Amino acid sequence: MLSDLREQLKPTSTMRVYDAVSEAGIDVSDWHNISSNRSPAQNPNYCYRWAFQGNDRVLVCLWYDELDFLANGVEYRGNARAEYKTYDERANDQRAPSLKQRLKTWAARALQMDVVVKIAHWEDRLVRVALVQSKSLVRRDDERAAADFRLLDSEPWHLVQYDMQTGAFLLRRGPKPLHETLKDIVVFGEEEGAASGAPSQAFPEITPDSYGVGVADQFIGNETPERTAVSAFVWGRSAKVRQVVLARSKGCCEHCGRLGFLKVNGEIYIETHHVVPLSEEGADTPGNVIALCPEHHREAHFGSEHEALKASFLQMLVAVGA
Repeated sequence: MLSDLREQLKPTSTMRVYDAVSEAGIDVSDWHNISSNRSPAQNPNYCYRWAFQGNDRVLVCLWYDELDFLANGVEYRGNARAEYKTYDERANDQRAPSLKQRLKTWAARALQMDVVVKIAHWEDRLVRVALVQSKSLVRRDDERAAADFRLLDSEPWHLVQYDMQTGAFLLRRGPKPLHETLKDIVVFGEEEGAASGAPSQAFPEITPDSYGVGVADQFIGNETPERTAVSAFVWGRSAKVRQVVLARSKGCCEHCGRLGFLKVNGEIYIETHHVVPLSEEGADTPGNVIALCPEHHREAHFGSEHEALKASFLQMLVAVGA
């Protein structure tokens, strides 16, 4: 039985990534935004990615040789975030420009895959899997196997587990069991519209000490800050926007999932961050503001990987429809 399944799932065709994404039920219209001398399937902004998301589902590309064929089904254990860190560290240690760029590219793709898996976790999305295999099983440390063969599995998969702290995840072939689906309906159905950041009812009035949503950020409580004369422009920030973002976050960092700490007044503390700075004409709207733990907020401003974080934040905000 397992041998038959192994043979059934083994990739043998040269299916294009574009076709796999389209057949998985994900919109590919943006692939067509490309110069006329290239086909949409050759769009470099998409055709080399390892994961995709759209509509109510995600598609991840997994190596066939890394599947676990068990007595009760097929599983895949991965950690795209760990891959990102490994490639990024190796890139920083390289002097050869071409190799450094190659490793940086792989790091970016791994980080983007982590975002997609995270979205599947947050929104309980359907998972489709494209299995890939290479002609060559032997490669040097500075090479990544080419996906010479590709197969879109006709069976849906589901995300069993995603560790927000480490990025480790477990995928299992087959639809999500009914008992897990019913459990999620209870959890996620409490606040309809929460995933998109759109409140289902009016928010409470904002006071100098509270947004009224059980979550506070670095601005609340500073209604009478010390005033200092400076010769610079100051961009105003909407308290209403911050209120919407904090309610959307439910007190958790929207990047790593870590719950903020509890303040003495019982509210959860988390920080708000404009992904595209107001000084760079970024919008003061929920679609450009993300809730972050203090560590990732500081890293977003001063970390060496702030550009990669910025790209990850923007992808997350677009995916949740903020």
